[in-house]
Amino acid sequence: MASRQGGTAVEQVEGEGIYEKAHALDGVDETTPTESGMLGQDNIKTSYGKSSSKYKNTLDYLKEIKYKNGNYYANKSIIDEIGQMEAKGEDFSILNKKIMHSRASTEGGTSIVYRYSDEYGTKYMIHEVTDANGYIIHRDFDAVRIPSGQLINKGK
Repeated sequence: MASRQGGTAVEQVEGEGIYEKAHALDGVDETTPTESGMLGQDNIKTSYGKSSSKYKNTLDYLKEIKYKNGNYYANKSIIDEIGQMEAKGEDFSILNKKIMHSRASTEGGTSIVYRYSDEYGTKYMIHEVTDANGYIIHRDFDAVRIPSGQLINKGK
């Protein structure tokens, strides 16, 4: 199933092949691994002409994503890096925000998981912990939807 999202093709993909699908959707022509096992990314240029090989993007982490029981998972550090890249410049005020889970934290404040979504479904699941004064002392990503349409969850 393919749909349009902000001018970018979004395709729901099941099972293996997330790496190749994401490359195809991001305009990478070559989907055959080179001798080193990586896709040929040396000639990829950004819209302003600089080589993207110097900058990390979601594609750089796709090999770290595991497919299990119909869902995609990445470890905590990978999902946080992907989330930071995907959320950069995001206008969260236009997303629907819903509290999915809330409880008292051991720091005297609260521990809340927020779901941010748009017309295509969940875009981010963010976990925030506040102290007794209401200041955020911890924030991380529990799930992130990548441009190719898959929701990547924090690993199990």
